[in-house]
Amino acid sequence: MSSDFSEGSEIGEKSLRDNIPYFSKAFEIARRFKVMNPEKMRSTYGKMMFMLQDSQSSFVKRETEFSLVQPIQLGLPTLSLI
Repeated sequence: MSSDFSEGSEIGEKSLRDNIPYFSKAFEIARRFKVMNPEKMRSTYGKMMFMLQDSQSSFVKRETEFSLVQPIQLGLPTLSLI
């Protein structure tokens, strides 16, 4: 979860609800990485997509009361603001 042991242990001690921003940002970064590098993450990306699709079902959303999926942040909308 982290390259720093103390930071990783802090993340592991928190509840899942406290780590929602961390995990949703990590999934967004992984999705953006796959868009930029289509030859990478061939097997793990598919598994991650299945997990994220399952997390969007109405049953899971109702039980967990949160969503791990957030839109991919692209550079063009940011550049158009300048």
